[in-house]
Amino acid sequence: PTPPDTPTTDTAKAANTQVAAAPPPAQPQQPPPQRPRPLLSSTVFKVPLEDSPTQGRADALVTMVEFTDFQCPFCARANATLKQIQDDYGDQLRLVVKQHPLPFHPRARPAAIAALAAHEQGKFFEYHDKLFANQKTLDDASLETFAKEVGLDMKKWKKALTDPKIAAAVDRDEALAKSLGAGGTPSFFVNGRFFSGAHPIEVFRAVVDEELAKAQMLVKEGMKPSEIYASVLQHGVGAAPAA
Repeated sequence: PTPPDTPTTDTAKAANTQVAAAPPPAQPQQPPPQRPRPLLSSTVFKVPLEDSPTQGRADALVTMVEFTDFQCPFCARANATLKQIQDDYGDQLRLVVKQHPLPFHPRARPAAIAALAAHEQGKFFEYHDKLFANQKTLDDASLETFAKEVGLDMKKWKKALTDPKIAAAVDRDEALAKSLGAGGTPSFFVNGRFFSGAHPIEVFRAVVDEELAKAQMLVKEGMKPSEIYASVLQHGVGAAPAA
């Protein structure tokens, strides 16, 4: 007989057998990080267009006002995106450009004045594109070269550079940006709603689509397309966007 303290063969085998460790629980797969969406204010702000350079139809359903700085690299990046957005939306989108030369960009203000002098001859956007394409060479001689390259009447352009109303227009745009809380560049107001930064094109499309859908609904309710932006101004506020 087996002594009481002696394990049986089966018990001994069990004692000498190591139990395999349970595998660790599977970790849930993490979704890929999402691009942050811009701060798109739910508030509609009054952004007068005045005589600022404009591309697009007056009755476009969506009006995008940009505050830009010709020495800002983010503005140059956004400019390429805006061109594609304009191609995508055609007559449904109007782009209005206002000047916001930042104080730490010493050549931004002279470039803004030069661009508005070109605007006097109806060639703001041609000159605007030259500036962004040559952003690192915005000295006086280069500004003059660009004016020649876009076909400006040089005598009229040089005279406009010293016209007080051009400098006043830059001051007016800067004051408007400040009153709206648009401290940086590029800053945008899409049918009065604020967001800022050189975002990927899909972000711009999402913002434009949102405002376009609302404008199309107003048209269905009987509002004329040419009245959409006037309605934005009528119901907008002048306070600064929330930070």
